[in-house]
Amino acid sequence: MSGFSDQLEEIKSLISSAATKANKSFAYSTLLHLQQQSSNCHGSIQMLARSCRSLIRPTVADVRNNDEEM
Repeated sequence: MSGFSDQLEEIKSLISSAATKANKSFAYSTLLHLQQQSSNCHGSIQMLARSCRSLIRPTVADVRNNDEEM
């Protein structure tokens, strides 16, 4: 589970920072992958749920940016 937690923290850091487009795109792709992996694991779902609040604002800002790569 610590690998999942570490990946989630790295994703949060990339999405919340002024990372390059490639790094942010990778972070969003990895987040989707983690969400798919966690569908059968209650602990992982809880970690994702706790992270949602810190991901919403930067994600909305990226969506508003209207960049297809993001």
